[in-house]
Amino acid sequence: MIKKALLGTSLLVGLGTAPAFAAPDVVVSIAPLHSLTSAVMKDVATPTLLIEGVQSPHSFSLKPSDASKVQNADIIFWISPDLESFLPKSLASLNPNAKSVTMDALIDHADTHEKHDDDKDHDHEHDHKHEDTHADEKHDDHKHEPANDTHTHDEHAHDDDHHHHHDKDPHIWLNTEHAIEMVEKIEHALVEADPDHAETYKKNAHELEERLESLDKELEKLLTPIKDKPFFVFHDAYGHLQEQYKLNVAGTVSVSPNQTPGAKRIKEIQHSLAEKNVVCVFSEPQFKAKMVQTIIEGTSVKTAELDPLGADIPAGPDHYETMMRALATTINGCLSQ
Repeated sequence: MIKKALLGTSLLVGLGTAPAFAAPDVVVSIAPLHSLTSAVMKDVATPTLLIEGVQSPHSFSLKPSDASKVQNADIIFWISPDLESFLPKSLASLNPNAKSVTMDALIDHADTHEKHDDDKDHDHEHDHKHEDTHADEKHDDHKHEPANDTHTHDEHAHDDDHHHHHDKDPHIWLNTEHAIEMVEKIEHALVEADPDHAETYKKNAHELEERLESLDKELEKLLTPIKDKPFFVFHDAYGHLQEQYKLNVAGTVSVSPNQTPGAKRIKEIQHSLAEKNVVCVFSEPQFKAKMVQTIIEGTSVKTAELDPLGADIPAGPDHYETMMRALATTINGCLSQ
């Protein structure tokens, strides 16, 4: 919890210097979002990552050490009940007073844009003008503010085996334009909770947004040459990446990240691979890769591993950019052969 960091209080008071205040205790659910948050909090504090390693947020459950992280948090950044299905009840029972900040509104906002791609620029301007009515008037470093998704924790009911259809894809971080919107939302929440460090948060967010714009150009160079080549992904997680770079995602291996395809489904996939001239099938480290090997056996289809969470990449401010470059490089490599 937030505590006043009184360093030599009597001396500071005697010198007429105001005491420093500690930053809020921030917990972030997944590594890509943690990376963006870490970059915004640079030179102030280091947020805590909740889901580490190759664990999938779809099937994650809190250990006692994880519960302690949640209990001690002032702010918790996470994506959506459609991704971290364990969190709403956990927050309600462990820390109902924490400031809970999700990306739900950004997901809906992004999916609306993707459905109306021809009107994308117009809708983008319109939606953010509307959101600005809720913004802090003093917070004018950016053109727009993200919608406020702070909410109570019992608002969302969730089916653990929910299939993430393209019209409600929670993997919003796999698109640098949406990542910039997430950075703005993170910045706004931190400035509101910790005005003592507001200028640092704003400066860091601005620098990060510039890097993400440059990253977008890098990824476009990698992905444009292979954008028409058809490929399969393990589960329905790449809609936002597909939309940004017009990739040819021809299908998915699994109908749900928590379900293993049966023999009938595998035959259907093999038929689709041949019918659609699929070049590559991508597995993920969070799920069994052996299944992909079974599917492509006896075909000329190649395989490679995509990690939408960057499990092998060290957590921290550089994680997100490194992960996105790795994804684009892997896709390019498998489809270019």
